[in-house]
Amino acid sequence: MKSTITAVKDLSTNKWVVRKEMHPVREVTVSFGFKRGDETEFELPADLQFGIKVFRNSSQKEQLVNFNWPVSSKRPFTGDNVSPYLVEQDLVLDIDDTFKLIITGKNGELEAVHESFFSINKPTKPYPSWVWDGNEWIAPVGPGKPHVPDEVPHGSSLKDVYNWDESLGKWVIDVDEPNPRLALEMPDRAIDPANPVG
Repeated sequence: MKSTITAVKDLSTNKWVVRKEMHPVREVTVSFGFKRGDETEFELPADLQFGIKVFRNSSQKEQLVNFNWPVSSKRPFTGDNVSPYLVEQDLVLDIDDTFKLIITGKNGELEAVHESFFSINKPTKPYPSWVWDGNEWIAPVGPGKPHVPDEVPHGSSLKDVYNWDESLGKWVIDVDEPNPRLALEMPDRAIDPANPVG
């Protein structure tokens, strides 16, 4: 699931309307559109320009994104009662951080600027023992991927499905899935036909 920022400029009022839907993911898609009041068909001004800047919201004000588009890079408006989204730009930003967004639009001598802030929060912590590595939550044991244990038990397979057991503090083979391999301690099952158990 991507986060989205949608910016629509009304050419009749020279104002941006910006909507943000943020999720705990690094991918953000920014979409630009234009409208003119309630008109369903109109021509975009030949000298229309627009752009986006994103800064990390820290004392250093680190600039992460700076894109500008002239009219030559825009798609034409087809007049189908929907604001024409002329550009979609995919961004990759850090999780657990706050950003300053600046959207600009220029039409001849008229210029409109929108400034606002947004945050990308961490996803929900899956288990009390897991730790944040700066990008994702990882288990305290294992190579850091949510579905791979540190070592594969004897007689099991890399195709096994593992779940984290918080009470045991380790990865265990998931025996509740429709087709998983079963753990060695199951007395009536054989995981490795060459080395049956039970």
